[in-house]
Amino acid sequence: MDSFVAIDFETATWGSACAIGLAHFEDGKKIDERYTLINPKIAASSWEYGAIRVHGIHPRDVVDAPTFADIWPELIHYAACYPLVAHNANFDMGVLRSELTRANLASPTIRYGCSMQLARSAWPKRRTKDLEDATVAELRAAPENHKLSTLSEFLSIELDHHNALSDAVACGEITVRAVEQLGASTLAAAYDQPRLRWGELTPEFSVAG
Repeated sequence: MDSFVAIDFETATWGSACAIGLAHFEDGKKIDERYTLINPKIAASSWEYGAIRVHGIHPRDVVDAPTFADIWPELIHYAACYPLVAHNANFDMGVLRSELTRANLASPTIRYGCSMQLARSAWPKRRTKDLEDATVAELRAAPENHKLSTLSEFLSIELDHHNALSDAVACGEITVRAVEQLGASTLAAAYDQPRLRWGELTPEFSVAG
């Protein structure tokens, strides 16, 4: 197993981060983690009520928190040195792209993977017509779906859902287990499989993948 950094954002509005969690994994083990609230520098009235209800972070909680520009010097180290992995990566990479654009920050080319995509390859969801004939053992070998919460329960991973750090750690643990399930020795080797493809966030902030 090689090194990667699992990342998760919580948002005030789409594209405006209010929290970030990072978990650095090396050789299949978590070796470091980071968490901080983020002040998105938007009016309290602009925060989406639905988002607050999900993660429980309020505008008053981030008044003294750093901005995204403040944390970028540390985040860019991870992004430049290691592939990033997120669960439903298009969302989190979209938030990252939005924050880079809002703050007019330069970025390296960032390679990223998706733990949801990996999990779908590692533990395919059973087709409905197969369920009647499946044994209990076979049913237990496949998750009901590939949501972060479902996979965490399926793999007995502790999760405080919508806490950015807990979500990032769970994403990393799912990635490690999926790579093992796919019979690969490294994350890079897992991505050699035909159904998997790295995404890329370019300095022009266009997301491919």
